[in-house]
Amino acid sequence: MGDIVSAFLDKSPPWFFIISSIILIVILIIIGVFVYIAVKRFADNANKENKVIKLLEERETLKNENLHNKLLTEQLTVAISNAKTFVDLLVLIQKNRSGSTGDDVLHAINKILEGLTAVIKTDIGEMHRCGFWINDDTGLRLLCGSSGFPLDYPGNRVLDINHSIAGRCFRKSESINIVDVTKDADWKESDSSNTYSSLICIPISEWGVVTIDAKREMSDNTLQIGQLYCSIISGILGEYYELVQDEDIGDQNLDRDFDDFVDEVAANVES
Repeated sequence: MGDIVSAFLDKSPPWFFIISSIILIVILIIIGVFVYIAVKRFADNANKENKVIKLLEERETLKNENLHNKLLTEQLTVAISNAKTFVDLLVLIQKNRSGSTGDDVLHAINKILEGLTAVIKTDIGEMHRCGFWINDDTGLRLLCGSSGFPLDYPGNRVLDINHSIAGRCFRKSESINIVDVTKDADWKESDSSNTYSSLICIPISEWGVVTIDAKREMSDNTLQIGQLYCSIISGILGEYYELVQDEDIGDQNLDRDFDDFVDEVAANVES
């Protein structure tokens, strides 16, 4: 077979090789064109698929942002609605000042704290707790708190005013929002449960501090809602203090100052 092919090529004229070469080149060009078209189509399809994937990702991102904004809107709506209820409670105490007692004030504050704990949740399963720490001779004593605190904490749990995050908030009269309390210089392991890692502290005049504990980072919306509710708590405490002052004037007990009043409130909780 090899001899036949060799003999055929030897007898072929020169133009045969030229035409064969041209035909081979044309065939290679045609094959190259088809390969180029196939590769280009594949690349175009791949680009289209990437664009579709990117659009789907952007759609999912926008969907999540829309859901988040919707939840925030609902949260703020409920927060404002509840705040109106608590303002009405403050107005009721103002109108019925003479009939208000220390227990009524503590009940109102605890109700506000429970409402704050509920309204700052935006995701299912979130854990929060809110407490009001009053300033007394021993430090910041937990006056009352939401259901997240152990039953024996109110009246017994005390934070060092000089060596705690809440104490720093009270001393500087500045709200604090900490993502990870374990990285704060004023945090001690005994200050909070391992369940909670984020903390917001909001000062309430000379009274003390409201704390909000959470498992995850809290937004500025949570801080602002907390400040709104704390202003109502401050108003309730202010009304009760004026009531006690009026009673002192009537009883000619003019020597008692604000610190004495705070100590008495804390003592009532301990008992």
